[in-house]
Amino acid sequence: MIFMVIKSMLLLIALFEDCTCKRQWEYEPISIVAQTSDRSKLNLEAEVVRVKRGEYAFTGVLYWNYDADETTLVECNAYRSNTGEEADYRRLPLNIPKQTFKQYLDAFYTTTVFLNTRNCSGLPHPDNVWPWAKQTYRFENCGAAADGMPDLMPEGYYKILFLVTGEVVWNLTTIVKVKTKIDLFG
Repeated sequence: MIFMVIKSMLLLIALFEDCTCKRQWEYEPISIVAQTSDRSKLNLEAEVVRVKRGEYAFTGVLYWNYDADETTLVECNAYRSNTGEEADYRRLPLNIPKQTFKQYLDAFYTTTVFLNTRNCSGLPHPDNVWPWAKQTYRFENCGAAADGMPDLMPEGYYKILFLVTGEVVWNLTTIVKVKTKIDLFG
């Protein structure tokens, strides 16, 4: 009898261990395009690179040479498409509403951007992020772990448009293909 109880408890523990919330999707970067109104104050060059068979990442250089202040505003919008065709993209509720650069750094940068790029970039730690330093930031093979993102995402193509306005107007448009993660062994 005691053996059956222990066996049942072990089975329940194994089942609950497997039921933890984990990201149920993976993505493949398709493209990344940056634009700026003044390359002498901000220049961003980025590309999708192949790391190994079936694995891609983002690599790039961000040259930042201006003071971000209360007039520097940030917003980000996400779009989804079944086909990847431009006319098929529909806006999603996943977004960052227009806010000052400092508000963005205090919230979204800390919980998402830094978590996903801390091992592949020279971006500052959230404790030392304001004022934003004028310098060149490098990104090497950044394959985001999707920290701070939903656990479930429908398959399809996602376009993320990151827009910054102020002394310099610049944007970054990223397209990724999301597919359901197939992991037979947990």
